[in-house]
Amino acid sequence: IYNYFLKNYLKTKIKQNDNNYDNNQIQKDAIILSLYFCYYMKIPTKKLKDEYISQIKTVENNLPFEEVSERETNYIVDKILKGRKGYAKNKGLKQNLFCEFVCLENKEPLIICGKPGSSKTLSIHLLLEVMKGENSSNEFFKQYKEVIPSFYQCILASKSEGIQEVFNRARIKLKNSNYKNNCLVFIDVMGIADESKNNPLKVIHSELDQNEELINIDEKISFIGISNWSLDSSKMNRAINIIVEDPDKDYIFNTGKEIANSIRIINNSTEKLIEAISETYLYYINEYQINKGIEDFHGFRDFYYLIKYIFYNMGNIENENEFKEYIHLTINES
Repeated sequence: IYNYFLKNYLKTKIKQNDNNYDNNQIQKDAIILSLYFCYYMKIPTKKLKDEYISQIKTVENNLPFEEVSERETNYIVDKILKGRKGYAKNKGLKQNLFCEFVCLENKEPLIICGKPGSSKTLSIHLLLEVMKGENSSNEFFKQYKEVIPSFYQCILASKSEGIQEVFNRARIKLKNSNYKNNCLVFIDVMGIADESKNNPLKVIHSELDQNEELINIDEKISFIGISNWSLDSSKMNRAINIIVEDPDKDYIFNTGKEIANSIRIINNSTEKLIEAISETYLYYINEYQINKGIEDFHGFRDFYYLIKYIFYNMGNIENENEFKEYIHLTINES
């Protein structure tokens, strides 16, 4: 991964953008991105992530870890979301997109774990829409191989034969493309299958091990799996991991604001109302649902769609009182 960031990603980006970087800075940035990609992403909480950054800075105090990782994440995400409306560039979505892009380019297996609404599936579909090789409508992604996906949706009744068939199908697609495409196995809701008595995910061990042994990267397939919770270490240790941290108040509010801003320009009064909706929804998720014994019945995805619905359908409302009344009616209709 370090060699990829050093010799491929950063130098290609610098050449395309005519940036003036010295070799020492390129090496430092490659180290930062490697640490960010391989280790920072798998840390489950903000507190532990802050401690990790502090430990890194004991080696070199002025190492711009946050600045470089944020800059390069935004660079890729802005390319993917160029011209799109209604998407919040929150931390979860950005990290997912950046890591998925890097893993696909290097054919490194990836497992993303996070609660429903943490942009796991969304990020995959956004990336697949632009990574179509020379046929991509996005000029930036025409330089990369087309990604051909093979999907599998896990259920409790899943069996290893079904998952094996998806890997076989991906390898046939790769061979039929004369190894010119990037063929992806995408397995959704892995956590459900992990609890199945059939133990269907055991086949993934041998498939990923076999893939890793291939010397020619063109002969490898890509793998991305997502789960609502962490899997056992035998699976997690065979892949790059992203653990999407649980959203807090600021995360929810900023996401709501980003979604609204991507649809229309908002003012200070509107922003305060988004904050109030965010606090109410967070209370509903973290306290009301738990007290009622219906935890995760509604997730953060419902909040995102609520904000989208409000701002796509509010017309020309500008007055604060009219906006409050509109929100009241919208929620009651829901």
